[in-house]
Amino acid sequence: MPDTAGIMNELAAFLRRPDIAADMEADLRTLVAVPSVGVPGEGGFPFGSACAAVLDAALALGEKYGFVTENHEYCCGSILFGEGEKEVGIVTHLDVVPASKEGWTGDPYMLLRDGDMLIGRGTEDDKGPFIASLYTLRFLKETRRALPFAVRLIMGCDEESGCSDLEHYLSVRKAPDFAFTPDSEYPVCIGEKGMYGFDLVVPCDAGTEITGGSAPNAVPASARAVLRACADPGMLLYDEQITLETAAGETAVHAEGLTAHAAMPESGVNAIGVLCRYLAANRLDGSAGVRFLAESCSEYLGKAFGIDCADEAFGPLTCVGSMVSTREGMLVQNYNVRYPMSADIGLLRRRVAEKAASLGGRVENESVSAGYYKDPDSPEIRALTEACGTVLGGPCAPYTMGGGTYARHMPGTVAFGAAIPALRGLRGEGRGGAHQVDEYITITELECGVKIFTLSLLGLAESVG
Repeated sequence: MPDTAGIMNELAAFLRRPDIAADMEADLRTLVAVPSVGVPGEGGFPFGSACAAVLDAALALGEKYGFVTENHEYCCGSILFGEGEKEVGIVTHLDVVPASKEGWTGDPYMLLRDGDMLIGRGTEDDKGPFIASLYTLRFLKETRRALPFAVRLIMGCDEESGCSDLEHYLSVRKAPDFAFTPDSEYPVCIGEKGMYGFDLVVPCDAGTEITGGSAPNAVPASARAVLRACADPGMLLYDEQITLETAAGETAVHAEGLTAHAAMPESGVNAIGVLCRYLAANRLDGSAGVRFLAESCSEYLGKAFGIDCADEAFGPLTCVGSMVSTREGMLVQNYNVRYPMSADIGLLRRRVAEKAASLGGRVENESVSAGYYKDPDSPEIRALTEACGTVLGGPCAPYTMGGGTYARHMPGTVAFGAAIPALRGLRGEGRGGAHQVDEYITITELECGVKIFTLSLLGLAESVG
């Protein structure tokens, strides 16, 4: 890359300008103020009136700074910089997960500045990274830098609920020749595991009701069983993770675990596993279904199903029993499987089906989302890696992960930023991250994003043209 030092000096001067600093914060404030939780069809819009409003606001910012904009039927929008036969994409999203005011330092939809932190729903995921991307284009435009390709900044409205927005986009526009989505962490994520979800439906004892978990992509922190015929609670084994309540001839068994994201289940404790082990050990439910949940929800490698596997690029398959309920005398246990690219998904599905049949049950509601893997030595990955190393310093080796982003839904796309790992966790455990209370992005991360994305685009211009 020519004159990296000179470009870095220009970027520093640009970001030091009082108008740029004020505009950047004000623009993020405008987007955060819109509670853009997707509600399909509400108000006559694909993902609801709030998502439509935040898309209008983002497109207005693009027009304000002199860019050509497009509204793709309110499924998503785009801001275009430059021209050329080839196109590089930056794929962001403007929809957010819900936020109640409980536990927040302030109103989640009113941007709060606390030192270097900008706090509010969507600041990290993904409105803040959109702002960093927009100001990258603003810098390139104001400094009159010409690139041999067009840059399209895409803003989706359904990332949190299924990514059908990108399905629509790809039906009306071709995919960029190369793209990155700033919806993860630096450095470059060159691969995401495939995802396989399903419900295991197996018999349980009559009179047993089991519930637990609240999300398909999380290790459940609590689970509960209600037993209508139960031995004297005083005769049951003690377990510090179990609480018993008896009333009106029923015994409620409460199990406590520790939540974790399904992509990193080893840091959690599955409450369904705790509960079912307790039920089985005390012979409160003697069904094969409960015994299997005790086994399969107490380990995270898929050994209970016989689907455990691993490879060098992605590490081991993970399998999380996430949500459970009782329906017509059957346990319905949802599983979230993240598998390495070397795994045969057909074989995984057959082994799951065989296990279900052996338990007298069945598999329902299967879903598969293929992962991706990019060559770490490709010119595109090298350009992003070098840009990251220049700004952040030190080695910035590409990585793979079990999480999922737009990258698996848009061909030729990788996850890249915009979170800096060293600047996460500043609000304490369980706070400050994406989907958490006091979600934040630092001003440092926004400014580093502008620098990294600019150098990345200039590096791509030099290496792949």
